[in-house]
Amino acid sequence: MSAPSDQTPAEGTSPAATDQSQDPEAHSPSPYAGSGELPLKPSADDPKAHAAPKELALAETVDVETDLYRATFTTRGAALTSWELTRYRSTSDPEAAVQLVRQGGKFAEPLIITTDDATVTKELGQGIYHVKKDFATLDQDHPTGHLTFSYDNPEAGIRLEKRLTFHAASYVVDMEVIPTGLPGSVKVELGTNFGVVDWGEGFIGSVGAASLVDDKVEKNMPDSETERKGAVKWAALQDKYFIAALMPKVNSSVLVKNQGDKLVSSAVRLPIDASGIPLHLQLFAGPQGI
Repeated sequence: MSAPSDQTPAEGTSPAATDQSQDPEAHSPSPYAGSGELPLKPSADDPKAHAAPKELALAETVDVETDLYRATFTTRGAALTSWELTRYRSTSDPEAAVQLVRQGGKFAEPLIITTDDATVTKELGQGIYHVKKDFATLDQDHPTGHLTFSYDNPEAGIRLEKRLTFHAASYVVDMEVIPTGLPGSVKVELGTNFGVVDWGEGFIGSVGAASLVDDKVEKNMPDSETERKGAVKWAALQDKYFIAALMPKVNSSVLVKNQGDKLVSSAVRLPIDASGIPLHLQLFAGPQGI
């Protein structure tokens, strides 16, 4: 599997402070080989919580930390809200880790599940998911951990389960999505500018959306929205030094949408198997060239 890549800055340095002008090369975001329910933290700054019905009033946050990154999820929509690369700095401040998730945006957050039905998409994106986490620490002695989000609406016959498997020494997360009662297909959102730390000037071809479909890499910024169908190896958002990519393990297609000036989103569409077989994919979020 190969993905677009550029020269990666040395660990502990700011990519913005590194002047590189070489054209990007295509490389792979290579995966590495790789209880009980823990207390979660309420989200105090979610304005939606005050206006939501009682059953949706309180979202919680779930943290995952390895030697490589710190990630934060919310139980509202089972979305990823933060992904900090702890070995890289965005400024000279030693505490300023590189943040891959665009903050404060109005667009869909990474890893939410959407459909072509706007009502169902709203429900899945605003609903509060039950969460189970079977680990406290990921390290050499505890190399693997699981985080499972589940949403259930018995009246509508809708159920969605999303299981994430983290590895202590890897930027790769294994994902299983199990939809029940949803029509046709689901989309796993990569979000908007997830992986784009610095759009930069003069980095033409190395910033924005990219995908590998039918063994052909395409880097494009559509006027509106496009969908690439075929044998999808990966769909990514990237800048010159960092990348976030979804790598589906089942038949899929790639969607790319222009969200505005220097704003682009991507997703993979996965057909639902009527037998209930889980949909498998992977997330890579880290430096280029790994």
